Amino acid sequence: NAASAAALIAADDVIIPIKLDAFSLRGMVNLMRQIQNMRKINPKLKISGILPTMWYKDPQIIDAEQQLKSAGLPVFHHIRRSDKVDKMTFRQEPLLISSPNSAAGVDYRKFVREYVGGK
Repeated sequence: NAASAAALIAADDVIIPIKLDAFSLRGMVNLMRQIQNMRKINPKLKISGILPTMWYKDPQIIDAEQQLKSAGLPVFHHIRRSDKVDKMTFRQEPLLISSPNSAAGVDYRKFVREYVGGK
């Protein structure tokens, strides 16, 4: 849509958050195609990494994450699924305020250090 195209034209880098399921992976391929097309207008645009979210220990999830890495895509450390995330949306509080020590809270802080440290 026009809003996402405008954002890609204005951005220097993109982080693609993704739940590791078949529908999301197919959507990510379409998004990556759109990013490639936007590079004609904005040659500085790059994918900083894929951010697997709502991760849990399951053979299919682990395999999907490994496939992304094997494809040569930059993949950030995953964000574990946590009920605390759902609860904070109802309370309309940031996760790092409402539950900073939850699995997702810990993982998001790791992600920020990884992202900022990699720039």
